[in-house]
Amino acid sequence: MVAAAIAPFPQFTLIDNELQSKDPCYTVDTLRSLIELDGDRKVHYFLLLGEDAALSLPKWKEAEVLIKLAPPLVGSRTSSKFSAEKGLPPLFAKAIHKGWTAIPRLEISSSWIRKRVGEKKSASYLVPGKVWDQIQDRQLYIS
Repeated sequence: MVAAAIAPFPQFTLIDNELQSKDPCYTVDTLRSLIELDGDRKVHYFLLLGEDAALSLPKWKEAEVLIKLAPPLVGSRTSSKFSAEKGLPPLFAKAIHKGWTAIPRLEISSSWIRKRVGEKKSASYLVPGKVWDQIQDRQLYIS
């Protein structure tokens, strides 16, 4: 479905090496692999996160290395400003604050989409057309 969703955007690339691995995959290891593949090219990576994931970032494998390899860009639906009072270590609070971005609140969630499909209701207006086609063709989320 990711491939279908990004198909209209030639600047996006789907990398499925984590899906191909039989071992557990960690974001920091994936980034190291990508950076190694880039060789001498100056590619800049960013870690796109929702607010809930960002607040758990210090618990991720090699989190301090991770935020140096790919600074976090955090989309927040709850607040236009990041508060350092969230109990994060200073290094993480600073990195998250720098990449904090307020995003419009859309009352759409993946669980709501799956529920609608499971109830045989349309959700075609909530996902890209090619993703909706795959959901229908594969009969996904139908109990």
